[in-house]
Amino acid sequence: MGRVIQHNAPQTALDMFQIAHNIFVNAPKAELYAAHTATQLAAHNIAVGQGEKALLILAPYLDVAYDNENASLLSTLMLLRAEALELTGRASEARKVRLDSLTWARYGFGSENYLRSKLREINALNPLNRKNG
Repeated sequence: MGRVIQHNAPQTALDMFQIAHNIFVNAPKAELYAAHTATQLAAHNIAVGQGEKALLILAPYLDVAYDNENASLLSTLMLLRAEALELTGRASEARKVRLDSLTWARYGFGSENYLRSKLREINALNPLNRKNG
């Protein structure tokens, strides 16, 4: 539901993502679901310039996506991590993470067009990349 309303009611959507994330974190065998909600929470933190907070949210889920062989989720987590690293002034580390994510993204997303769209979407979250940002 959070994704459906996030453009019209962003705070309500954020609250929903946080509630879902808390449920998944505390539920047995729900790590993959928690990883998905973590992407939403991290994206919000990146959009409001809170790179360190985004990094903390993302950290536990890179291994979860890898262990579950979920290439699209792993690349999304990595791309979000790269933007969060940029926000924290760690540009060279961000470039490396972004480059490493592309192999996973090409495998996970399949379509080169979808990959480019995802890259633009995540890049646009970062206030440093926005015009007048």
